[in-house]
Formats: sequence, structure tokens, C-alpha cells
Amino acid sequence: MHPQTRLVPGAVRVHRFVWPPMPVDAAPAELSASPAVLSVAALSERLSQLQAALQSQQLADADAALRDLVGQPALSPGALDGPLRLVAQWHLESSRWADATDAFDRLRQANDTDQRQRTLARNLTVLQEHRPALLEELTQHRAANPDQPYRFVRAASGRVLMVQPTDEGTFTPVPPADRFGDFIKQTRASTEGKPEYPLALLGIGDGYALTLLAKHPPTLYMDQTLTVHVIEVDLDRLWMALHLHDWTDDELPDGGPLRDPRFVWHVGQRWDEHFRGAWEDDPWTPPPTIAVCPDPSRAPALGERLRAVSAEKEAQTAAALSAMKAKYAARPTRDWVDVLSENPPRPPRVAVMTSRFTTVLQYAARDTADALERLGCEVRFLIEDHRHQRFNAAVFTQLLEDFEPDLLLSIDATRHQLRGWVPDELPHLCWVQDALPQLMNEQLGRAITTRDFVLTFFAPRLVHDHNYPARQCVDMPMMVTTPRAGGTGCPQRERTGPDLLYASNVSGTAEQLAEQSVRRAPEALRPRVLDAAALVIAHYEDESSLPTEPDLDALLDDAVQAGRLREHDTSTRRALRDALWNPLNTGLYRQQALRWVADVAEERGLTLHVHGRGWDQHPRFAAYDHGPLDHGGLSAATAAARFALHLEPYICFTHHRMLDALQAGTCVLIRDHPGHFGLQEVAAFLHERCPEATSDAQARDACGDDTTRAQLDALLRRYRGLTWDLAGDVVAQVRCWQRAGVLPDESGATPALPRLDEVTFTDRGSFASCVDVLSSGPDRVEALVAAQRRAVNERLTFDAAFARVLRRIRELLAEEPT
Repeated sequence: MHPQTRLVPGAVRVHRFVWPPMPVDAAPAELSASPAVLSVAALSERLSQLQAALQSQQLADADAALRDLVGQPALSPGALDGPLRLVAQWHLESSRWADATDAFDRLRQANDTDQRQRTLARNLTVLQEHRPALLEELTQHRAANPDQPYRFVRAASGRVLMVQPTDEGTFTPVPPADRFGDFIKQTRASTEGKPEYPLALLGIGDGYALTLLAKHPPTLYMDQTLTVHVIEVDLDRLWMALHLHDWTDDELPDGGPLRDPRFVWHVGQRWDEHFRGAWEDDPWTPPPTIAVCPDPSRAPALGERLRAVSAEKEAQTAAALSAMKAKYAARPTRDWVDVLSENPPRPPRVAVMTSRFTTVLQYAARDTADALERLGCEVRFLIEDHRHQRFNAAVFTQLLEDFEPDLLLSIDATRHQLRGWVPDELPHLCWVQDALPQLMNEQLGRAITTRDFVLTFFAPRLVHDHNYPARQCVDMPMMVTTPRAGGTGCPQRERTGPDLLYASNVSGTAEQLAEQSVRRAPEALRPRVLDAAALVIAHYEDESSLPTEPDLDALLDDAVQAGRLREHDTSTRRALRDALWNPLNTGLYRQQALRWVADVAEERGLTLHVHGRGWDQHPRFAAYDHGPLDHGGLSAATAAARFALHLEPYICFTHHRMLDALQAGTCVLIRDHPGHFGLQEVAAFLHERCPEATSDAQARDACGDDTTRAQLDALLRRYRGLTWDLAGDVVAQVRCWQRAGVLPDESGATPALPRLDEVTFTDRGSFASCVDVLSSGPDRVEALVAAQRRAVNERLTFDAAFARVLRRIRELLAEEPT
């Protein structure tokens, strides 16, 4: 058995390693091209030059002659291999690794020794470029210790083994050698269910274990990669492994362990000093939490030393963090109020945190940082530079020490999800863009403090359902866009892309979406989700739809009353609705409208491009699939399209892709939603009948007669979908939208988006009419987009929203006792 040292226990997202067998040797590389054929006289002259150069040991001249001679058809294959070996060895001994590689590549009949030396030269060439410090340590060690204690032998299985000769004339294989299968099993056991935990390879053994980790990395969330700390005390063993394994092979993901930054090397007797230094130089690269060792004899000592160094660094980080918390605790409230004032003594310092492992949030965070800078703040933007990096306590501590932010902002992540790193006194802004389970719970709501500010477009739901303090909720649109060049008109008039463009990753069939919803639900709830999912699918098969969560609630109520679903309490109902809403209902709602679009496109001869993951597998929409696009690619594609599509079951002017399309000057065709015009209608009623009301109850009390109260109740029932909750407060939510700047005025007379009715459709027929009308008048489309774009730029930009946010936070801080 090969011992493993587990440094930090824990359970995380489950993925599996794949450990297929690996070939040992590759065939010699073929020449990519042959030189020009020399005449007999020229060939004779070059051969004479080669002979003279070899006799006089002028290997540079010999190399030049060989470059013309290799591949000449008049020479038999391999005729020049002897001189080539001499030249290759000369380059190798002179530390010209790339030239040595080239010479070995020109061999026509390479033997095992040639292959080993070629592999060494290739590895050293890469080390010279990517890890010069490691190369220098290796070459200095070899110069001081020319005797090599290891050899190579070929086992009966064909595998080349690294061995160490004994005094008795036998050989001791370097582990794992013939026990490689045992090592694989033990590594599987150590990493099962924890593949994203950073790994330490305690010694490379004979090198096969490292090749395995490089060639077959686990599949992690999005494009994350596994960090591997490679620790090797024995530099002779590493030197020999560089002969045996080509760690520059193009088949290795991300260039192999010598190029890929996810492999962090700590070698030699002072490997632990390098480990400390690497941690300090790059705190984003996570230290190992699981260790595996190919060599059982080395596991205890290396594991114990690794634990000691890790504990030492963790203690240093904890001490530094504690010191910064004490510094923040001593800072008076007045300092924050002053620095956020209209004329601050210095620019406010704001740290904006995000992750590259998000599809949308990182771009919203970048726009936020840009807006805050335009508002006069000094901004530090935190995001991983590489796929193996992770946000951790050391990174956050460094932020506090180097930057001392006045505000900390993150999207969909509260202070309490940052593991106690944030000082209590540091104001934290959590911009809630998504109703995620970790945000939608009462325990978190009760943990919100007076220095936590929740930026949200659905504050009433957070307050009513999840105990968030109303004082700490700051109203703002879900997504706002930054103005781009082009003024208020269309920045691009000539459209070179498709007629119709849609982007979404919700591409599964109804059955697949139902399966995803079941899988995401708590295990005890899954049978009920499965039964209810069938009802939702049948509802859409009848050409009905569920545009709001209260509509979904009503469907479930009807099913309970009809005996098709079991009764359930309020909390179970909420969990059931949440499981069904996304991705099942949101996917079916989108795809229902996309079918209308595809039908009309086929009838009218229009081009339709659908972007996102998985559409190539959908039986109805595969013909329109154009693959996923990153943020920049999608923006460019949207700007080139004649029409973009908004098909989501959300209010359109709170959806980032719709607003981005308008900023690109592209006309957006929008599936109707009850909130599009309902928001304006409720606001107009309140302005006329009960202008001071801030809740449904206050509005009812302000209605002076039964007729007016009945009109209000009918209005509230019709637009309860504005609240995302069956028991939500419609008036409170409308007031949130007004404070956030979504509605232009309190009267409700001005729509949130001008000329919305001209681009809105409700079914297949109205979509066809909408396309026909807009296609007949390009000037009309340009004027329409310009009007909508102007409205967005006036109220729904990052600059406007965060100017309101900073003012509101200053007001709240000023209310605190000094």
C-alpha cells in the first residue's frame, strides 16, 4: 500500500478521475520538410566539408553542413546519424537545448539512448523558457554531482523502468514501478469526491505518476484546473525522469507540467523554502490540501514537513488577518461617512470581487468597477488570472494590507460566505442578481448586519420570506449597462449577421430539463418534483405557459385540488416551486417562443442563429445552432444581427442581454411579460389614488371607498407576478422599481421603455406581424432603437445606479452612532 497524507478533510462537488493506461515510448519524429536536392558536385563538396569539420572537431561547421545533407535522396537513410549524434551531444553538453533537440529530430534511425537524450533536450528547452530557476538548480546540481545513481531498464512488459543499482549487482526499481496500479488505486481513494482540492505529489517516483496527472486531469466546474504541487527532494531522480518522460508533448493538456502554471515545482533539499516563497509570491495559487506519494519510504517525512510548513503559513496569514481586523475595529464611523461624501478627503477605495468561473457575473463586476472609477473611486478588481487559481484567505489578507478598502463589493456572495475573513466594520455590498439557494434562506437573512448592504431588485421578497432587514436592502435594477460610443443613435446601421439571433444555455429537451430540476432538488422532494414536472410539461404541450412564479404556484394549487399532487406545507411548496422554475419552466418558456421564431423564420426565409451550449443536440433547434460565445463574441454577434430576441420569463428591461443589445444599436424583439406594462399601470393607479402608500396594506387603507378598493385588489391580483411570490407585496415591489430608477417618473405616465408595444409579441402570429412591420421600415427601426437606447442611458447605466447606491450607503452609515 502506498501511504497518502490527507491534509484537510472535506466534502465537495463530486467528479471522477480517469486513469487509462499510458504508452511508454513514442516513435521518432519524422522530418517536416526535405531540403533542396543538391547536385552531385555540391553534395560531394558538402560531404568533404562535413568530414573536415569532424576531423578538426569544428562541430559548428559540421552542424551547418549536416543541415544541407540530411534528407538528400542520394544518401541512404541513417548514413548521417553518426555525425548527427556527435553534433547533438555537443549541443547538449553546451546547454544549447533547442539545437540539441533539432539535431536529434534529424536522426533517421534513433536508438533508445537517442530517444532519451532527445526527450531530455526537449524538456530542458521548455524549462529554459518557462522555469529558468528550476533549470539552473538542476544544472548546478549535475555539475557538482556528475555521478548518476540511477539507470534505465526495460521490463518484460515493455515499460521502461528507472532503477537504482545495488552493491550486490541487482537493481531496485524506483516506485511506483511495477506497483503503479496500486498507486493509481490509492490516489483514486484519496481524491474521490475532492478533485478540485489542490494536490501535492510528494516525490515524482519514476515520473509516471506525474505524467498521469498531466495527461488525464479531472473534469472540474467550468474550465477550472487542478493545482498540483510537485515536491521532489532528489534532483538526480528528477534529472533521470526528464530523460524518460516528454513533458512537452503536445498531447498533454495546456502544454504539460513544465509549461502549465497549475503545476507548481518545489525541488531539492530546500524545497520547503521554495514552497514558502511561492505561497508569498502568488497567494492566488492554493496550497495543497491532499497529498499522495508514489514512494512509501518517503511519505512520512515529506508529509510531516509539508504539514508543518502549511501550518506555519496558515498561522502567519491568520495573524496578519487578525491585525487588519483590529485596525478596522479602531476606525471611527465618521471616516466612512466623510470618504463617501460629495467632497471626500481622498477617493473612496472599493474592492470589487468576482470569479473567472462565471458566465455573466464577471462581466457585470468589470462594468461595476469601471463605473465606480468614473464616479471617482479608487478600485481594486479581484479575479483569478489562471484557471488553477482560487480566492482564499491569503489573497484577502493581502488585499486588506495593501489596499485597505473602504467598501467591499461582490455579486451573489455575502460577507458570511467569505469564511469570516471580512472585518465586521468593513461595509460589504452584495449585489443580488440571482435567487440562489445560498441567498434565499432565513438563516442568512438573520445574519445580515448594519454594515451589510444588499443591492437588489426584489427586496420585498428577501424581507418577507427570508428575514433580511429592510434597512439594509438598497434598490437597484438587476442589470444595468454602461454607455458605449455612438451617442443615443444606432452605432451600427449595416447588419452583416443573421436576421434573428438568440443566446441561452437552457438547451435541453423537456425531459432533460425535468431531469435537471429533479436532480437539483433535495432528495426527499425529488418524487414530488418528478410528478409536478410532468404537469408543467403537459401545460406547455397544450400551448399554455407560466410567465411568473405565481402562475406556477396556481398550477400546483389546481393540481392539489384535483388530486393530481399531494398536499404540502408552505416551505415544501416554496422548495417545489423553486425546483420547477429553473431550469424546467424557464427553459420551456424560452423554447416555446423559440419555436414560434423558428417557424416564422422558415416561412419568411430568414436566418436564425442560436448561441449557447447544447443546442446542437436539440431535435428542433439543432439546425440553428451556432455554438457558444464568450462575452465579447456574443456582443459582436448581437451588434451584427438585424434583430435580437428576448424570450425569457423576466421583465425585459431588467435583463442584461436585452440592454446590451440596445446599447449595440440592435433592435430587440420581446416576448410579452405581465410586468412589462403592469409595472406602469400599478404606478399610475398609486399616483392617482394613494400616492403615499408603500405596501399593499397601506394602499388598501388609503382607498376611500369599496369600489376603489375593489379596483386595487383586481390590479394586485393581475400583477402579483411582479413580486416573484404568491404572497408578495405588489405595491412594495413597484416602489422598489421606482427608487431604482426603472420607471422614469412617479406618475407612471412614462413607460420604462419607449415604444415597447412595437417590438412585443405574444404568440406565433404576433411575432410574424412584428417582423413584417419592422422589416418594411429601416428608418422606423433606427428611430425606435435610438429612443429605447436613450432611455436606458439616462436611467439604467452602471454609473447612474452606483451613484444612487453610494449616496444611500452614506446616508445609512451616517445614521449609525459615532
